[in-house]
Amino acid sequence: MSLASLLKTMPIAANGNPYQGFGGTPYAVVDGVYQSIFPSAFTPWVAGFGGASNISGSSLDGIISQIAAGNPVVAWVTLNYQGPQWHRYDWGNGIDNAHVVTVDGYNGDSMHIVDPENGTYWISKSAFNAAYSYMKFAVAIS
Repeated sequence: MSLASLLKTMPIAANGNPYQGFGGTPYAVVDGVYQSIFPSAFTPWVAGFGGASNISGSSLDGIISQIAAGNPVVAWVTLNYQGPQWHRYDWGNGIDNAHVVTVDGYNGDSMHIVDPENGTYWISKSAFNAAYSYMKFAVAIS
């Protein structure tokens, strides 16, 4: 399946609530709309294509356990691992500089990231954990 075909199946939240589906559109930036999808809507959508488990609230060790079991983890972090920029929306508080990455490896000190914006790279466990800990949203793919 191509990315374009996959995106056509993504649930879109008409009210912009990322807990219910993707807010806005994945094809363009929409001012004033929180453009993301949270695990509550992401997990059932992705599970339609294979295994997915909402592991939100997991510790760093929980994420590492999933990766060790062969399950990459989709994690919500902050863009470039910086501090959060909070904003109030109709559906609640959101981090305006939130970003979603896939974690597919680890070693003694680092996590391996597949980032749709910045490519693949290693980042320290402490930097990853700090950026992940603001929301603690994660989905394991099996």
